Amino acid sequence: MHAYRTHSCAQLRNSNVGETVRLSGWVHRKRDHGHLLFVDLRDHYGITQVVTDTDSPAFKTLDRLQYLAVSICFPLLSLLLITGAIWANESWGRYWGWDSKETGAFVAWLTYGGFLHVRISRGWTGRASAYFAIIAFLLIVFTYLGVSYLLPGLHSYA
Repeated sequence: MHAYRTHSCAQLRNSNVGETVRLSGWVHRKRDHGHLLFVDLRDHYGITQVVTDTDSPAFKTLDRLQYLAVSICFPLLSLLLITGAIWANESWGRYWGWDSKETGAFVAWLTYGGFLHVRISRGWTGRASAYFAIIAFLLIVFTYLGVSYLLPGLHSYA
């Protein structure tokens, strides 16, 4: 094993219940059932389901990881908007043209900015914070796929 894991998902058994293990992989699925959170973790060897109560430290860790991911990705999304504007100026002679792809990316950027704002200023955590982040992520997916194939503009390929 390497430094990021003590087990693979396929190695975990009932005898490991209650132990502290370190897994390395990705979140396959997350389901919120009131006060219980089910998280399916997957690696190249199998899948493991983690069940946590919303009052447990694991839930707080997941919430912190969500905030960390958005905190890292928001500056990167800002960089994409800036470099896209520079490229647009070189290509079309203007930095911003309110094209559907530009507008969608800007709305997604504003949503992630709003997420960070309410997280920092209002202290939103837990379910409200997760729903806000899901909406922002869906806007990113729609900007990437939906705008390209459904809406007319300079970035449409339909």
